[in-house]
Amino acid sequence: MNKKNKVESIVIGSNHLVKNIEPLIAKKLKDKLNYKIIFVAKTKEDQLFYKNNFKECFDDVYNNKFKVDSTYINYHKKYKNPEKKALEIEKKYNISIYRLFFTHRVLGRGFFASGGVRHPRNKTHWLSTNRDLLNMAINFITFWEDLFKRENVKISLNLDNISNQLAIKNNIKSLRLYEGKFKNTYSWTEKTSIEPEIKLKDLKLKKKYNLKKVIIGNPYDSYAIARAVDVHNLKLINTLKIIFFTILQISYGKLRGYEKAHNKYILDEVFFIWNIRKSYLEYSKKTNINLKKLKYKKFIFLPLLTEPEIALSGIADDFFFQLSVINLISRDLPSDYTLVVKEHILAFGRRPKDFYKQISDLRNVVFADPDELGLDYIKNCKAVACITGTSAWEAIVMGIPVISFSRNNTWNFLNHVYFLSSFENLRYIFLSIDKENYPNKKSISEGASFYKAYFEKLIPVKSYNNLIPLSNNIKKIPSNMKDVAQILFSELEKKLKKN
Repeated sequence: MNKKNKVESIVIGSNHLVKNIEPLIAKKLKDKLNYKIIFVAKTKEDQLFYKNNFKECFDDVYNNKFKVDSTYINYHKKYKNPEKKALEIEKKYNISIYRLFFTHRVLGRGFFASGGVRHPRNKTHWLSTNRDLLNMAINFITFWEDLFKRENVKISLNLDNISNQLAIKNNIKSLRLYEGKFKNTYSWTEKTSIEPEIKLKDLKLKKKYNLKKVIIGNPYDSYAIARAVDVHNLKLINTLKIIFFTILQISYGKLRGYEKAHNKYILDEVFFIWNIRKSYLEYSKKTNINLKKLKYKKFIFLPLLTEPEIALSGIADDFFFQLSVINLISRDLPSDYTLVVKEHILAFGRRPKDFYKQISDLRNVVFADPDELGLDYIKNCKAVACITGTSAWEAIVMGIPVISFSRNNTWNFLNHVYFLSSFENLRYIFLSIDKENYPNKKSISEGASFYKAYFEKLIPVKSYNNLIPLSNNIKKIPSNMKDVAQILFSELEKKLKKN
């Protein structure tokens, strides 16, 4: 091994939460730590952009030429027997290829068909056989294995879910940045989880008599900003504008030969945008309840999750069937209860045909007003039912019980969380909820302890909007964003020094 190969490297992937300050964080790593800094761009256009505009931030910029994407097929090694090679990889990592790529929107597409089947098609998935996709997956895995070895990678940051798992399995210290569930907070999280892990011992360290009941007044800022944009886009004139600019953008990309544009069907993208508004109107017509009508009534609140989305499939790879959850609760719900289902704005247009009709056929299930905040329903319900999601976190810290359908939720150990390990009968849960009369003194105290323990693992950030586009020069990045980059880097540095 030559001297150059002995240099230890940090490999960085792109994270939408901090895309507009990624170069700043990379430069601080480069200046303060004795590592080679490598950035893996998503496309060759991105690779050229970062190389030309942020030379001082990265020692090298890669483009993953072996993505699970037909655009890159010319680079792929053609395996005569991809099944055999895939089996070798599965044995090496003790995981199936399909489970490894569970969150992938091409190879893992079938796993969100139950709730996100109308997400726009892509050419890679539509035109490929299973063997083609296996071949692409093998090339993708081999690319990362070769990169880790060739560049002597010791640390990985913000890699996608699949690459992150590969890094961990290759004994690389891997960290990813995630958005906290409350206020404006972030966390550098290790391993494959997308939240800091809270354990029972963390709660026992808190002095319960100093803890007050947690009251969440409003959703955190980034959610509120994103929701406002989504609601704005539902208006007819804005939908038409988005369609027009999408057609222009994709057409321009195809003319220029851009990789992302090559993999898209223009009509699929147009119909998807239109279906978002159409689906919203369809759901709104079926809305038959609001908070005012629910006053003094007993109800379970079930907020639906967007599919495909890392927030669902990135956690709940053990149980991810939202319609089944509704059916199970409806089956065992006491006669004096109602199940209130609320759609997520981002999910409009993605659901299977007749998805809402299937739900509305259950007469003890009603749809919540989409224009009202889910947080207000949480505060008035008897319990929140979910596979995973932010609503569960909000309920838990306020002492409101949660019915959990995934064993991977970090808060399942709490006393006011009812984790379903068996789906034979949920009746005992509803009887217990009535008996305990939540939120009670114990659940409020435990929720407050959990809230405090969770916050101690988060990084508070002020005045930061991650939706602002990345500047084309490090000097043009606003000063307040530079402050955020410094805060996040300082916490990252502490994490790395613990190694």
